Amino acid sequence: MGVRKKKVSIFRKIFYYLPIYLGLIFVVFYINMSTVDVVYTDYIRLINSYLENVYSFKPYMQLDIFTRLPINYLERIINVTFFSYSTTFDMVLGAVSLFASAFVIARYSYGRKINKLIYLVIIMVVFSLNKWEMYTNGSGWVHFLAFAMFFLNYLVLDRVYRGKNTNLNKRLLIVIPIFTILFVAGPYSATYALTMLLAYAYMILMDFYRNNLMVTLPRKKKKEDKDLFSKFANTVKGYMPYIMAVLIPLIMYMISRKYSIEEHAGATKKSMSQVFAENPLIFPKMFIKSFSSMFIGSDYAIYNHVPNSLVLVLGCLLILIYLYALRINIRKKIYLKTIFPMLLIISGGLNHLLITLSRWIFLKEEYVMSSRYALQYQVGIIGILLTFALAIKREDLTTKKLKKSNKKIKSGFHKVSDKIYVSNIKQELEKKKSKKIYLYDIITVAVCILVIVSQFVFYKTELATAPYRKNFFEERKQAALNYENLSDKEIKKYFQYKSVEKTKEALKLLKDRKLNVFSENY
Repeated sequence: MGVRKKKVSIFRKIFYYLPIYLGLIFVVFYINMSTVDVVYTDYIRLINSYLENVYSFKPYMQLDIFTRLPINYLERIINVTFFSYSTTFDMVLGAVSLFASAFVIARYSYGRKINKLIYLVIIMVVFSLNKWEMYTNGSGWVHFLAFAMFFLNYLVLDRVYRGKNTNLNKRLLIVIPIFTILFVAGPYSATYALTMLLAYAYMILMDFYRNNLMVTLPRKKKKEDKDLFSKFANTVKGYMPYIMAVLIPLIMYMISRKYSIEEHAGATKKSMSQVFAENPLIFPKMFIKSFSSMFIGSDYAIYNHVPNSLVLVLGCLLILIYLYALRINIRKKIYLKTIFPMLLIISGGLNHLLITLSRWIFLKEEYVMSSRYALQYQVGIIGILLTFALAIKREDLTTKKLKKSNKKIKSGFHKVSDKIYVSNIKQELEKKKSKKIYLYDIITVAVCILVIVSQFVFYKTELATAPYRKNFFEERKQAALNYENLSDKEIKKYFQYKSVEKTKEALKLLKDRKLNVFSENY
């Protein structure tokens, strides 16, 4: 019996962990078939800012909020020293960081015995090619690492919430947010920190309720109120180290951001109030379309002339699915057992809001549908699918309990309490047959089908496009080697940076230092 259980456990581990390794291989394969090791876009700014002396920490004191993440300092030294400043190295590092996120999800899913089919759908989302811009531009590798750290923090918090208050978990709740906010996350810190603070607020209230309000207290009103207040203060005090570990780094980051310079090519100079007065619908439309991008990419929608109304309908549909998942989480009391899915749903929703509030300046509704934001958006989808999987699991457990109890009664070994227990379980199963439960089953299946179909479109489209991307990268490589003889128009076409002069400066620096395409070992 023990050997059989061990075999089942091994097969279960293989099922949950093998897909994420296959996902990593697939993403690396996609990077190889769609890119060439050559700099462009954001790399131009990075080269001019940091590569003159890659070992100097001075550039990190300048006012460029998006690139001066300390983790980049170490990574860039390694890249220049050992790989001659390879963009491919950055891209693969991004893929490995995405794998780290998937590993956290696999660890959680394995521990909670998540429905296997839904789990595979989740892995499809994690390694989706809807993030092709992130895969093919290595300068954003650190964003993948940031989300891996977010997921890890949420998982550790979930463990503590479930009673695993080990010294290691407590230390991690302090170390992870400090490291993540100050060294890795950058602009992504806001939604992450807010999610963590909301989680701590909820945990404080829950602890206070369980330890004090669930206990019947003697009716000494004034004294009772005083005692409750001091007990609540003590509950808050217990969480203060963890709250401060989030709040202090966040304040430090916000101060840094206040004195930073942000460059947005093509952004409007108008204020939000001016834009709202001219076009009040642009904000809700952008917000809704940010949700629709999980089902349909902006490029696909534009090139295939997808009606604007359909895009908005898909966005509204996903918003309803978000709300329904929250309802299921509360109705099934999933949040009492685990808060990991809820954290992902809240974080995902906040990401949609943040991107809308920060990207309205481009005055393009489709801008928020860009593949570069898919990494942030997918967080909510993963939380939704995990919620559905846990809800299904709870129903399955109810059925198993009934079968086990019926066997016990039929065998003659039972008590009166067993019959009462079976009666209660039967009542639960009768509720399952109601219209609401039937609707829940339909919605779960429908969401999974919708996600699978949309992912199939993403995979099919991007795999078909990959060879053309690689051809353009090859042209870009030749353009870089021959940049002195190119026209300004050609420079902008191949390197996709706003300043021709800055582009030439960057390429000259690479040539002088024999880096990237100019490397002897290229």
